[in-house]
Amino acid sequence: MYVGKKMKILIISNYGYISGGVETTISSIRPLLEARGHEVRILTSDSNLDRQHFNDYSFKQLPKSGIRKLLYTAYNPSSKKVLKHILSEYNPDAIAIYSMYQATASILSLVKDFPTLLYVHGPELYIKPWIKWYVQRRHFRDNSGSLTSTTPIGLLHYIYFSIICKVTYSSLRKSITMFVALSSFTKSILRSQNILATYIPNAAHLFKYQPIASDGYEILYVGRLESYKGVDDLLKAMKIIKKSISDARLIIVGEGQYEDQLKQLTVDLDLVKDVTFLPFQNTNELEKSYRNACLLVMPSAYPETFGKVGVEAMSIGRPVIACDVGGVRDWLKHGVNGFLVDEHQPKQIAQFAIELLRNKQKLKAMGKSASMSAVKFSIEQLADNMEGLFYEAISSWRRE
Repeated sequence: MYVGKKMKILIISNYGYISGGVETTISSIRPLLEARGHEVRILTSDSNLDRQHFNDYSFKQLPKSGIRKLLYTAYNPSSKKVLKHILSEYNPDAIAIYSMYQATASILSLVKDFPTLLYVHGPELYIKPWIKWYVQRRHFRDNSGSLTSTTPIGLLHYIYFSIICKVTYSSLRKSITMFVALSSFTKSILRSQNILATYIPNAAHLFKYQPIASDGYEILYVGRLESYKGVDDLLKAMKIIKKSISDARLIIVGEGQYEDQLKQLTVDLDLVKDVTFLPFQNTNELEKSYRNACLLVMPSAYPETFGKVGVEAMSIGRPVIACDVGGVRDWLKHGVNGFLVDEHQPKQIAQFAIELLRNKQKLKAMGKSASMSAVKFSIEQLADNMEGLFYEAISSWRRE
């Protein structure tokens, strides 16, 4: 049995800097695995070289626009070239792929010769129900994300991704030793595509619990400012909330292509004095924002595969109001540690926010339950699970 031996691990992902939950997890997991005696190296694209990076190797990122972006999304020759050299020089015991987007299917012919785990965090071209999320937002006529709302160009892009790119991923199942789903929602999506996956709970950075201030009325949003994130619905909800709770304030933390439109909507709704926009925050800054808030709202209609910020907020003791999509139900229990709402329903968001802000006893009780619910999603627990899966994949691969 291979269990207990020190491993050389190679992690492959999109970006080598903190740009979201995946990168935060990788940068947090690495030292934990190294503390157990394993050697860990990381391969990512060379995107945003002006940012502080944690990766050891890099390949050329996909072109940002044009026909070359479409072509390279199917097959990135740079990732294959770099990976071939790494495998020859490093010769890892196991490979963990955290996303195929930047590396693309070009690496499949190489990883098939090693025990390889593919962690499914979000939309990938080999998962048909999620292909539409590869079509740029500007090629949709509305925010529904429905294929019926795509422009002719958007539809052509979808056809390219679903037919041409499908060919490049034809060897996926033979190349991957183990598929890993980080939410029950993701596992069900994979099952619908006849892909059997092992489920382990995702993780978030957990903070120390702090009771909610009795005189607080602050509502928080943390995430990208994109049309599909539903922040416009939150602003509309805020307009309703202000009619009942005059002291209510909304803090929006994040950046994105939809920022200017959201700021204009704030003006249109006469909420300029009640809404504050803040840029991307590091962990320490984010912890302070969570502590200052009474509750977190996740209004995204996009099916988040997990919803890491929700668990982070719960760890401090903040209830969460979230759209009932994606993997949210893995950690949010309606009426226990937060509330579930339907997509694009500002009135529902407002209803539950008002209920909590008016009843501070219920708010604090729900916050305490939220903190207790978050414990099982620690980075340390994820490291334990990952280590076990590495050993299992290596043993399985060697038997074959």
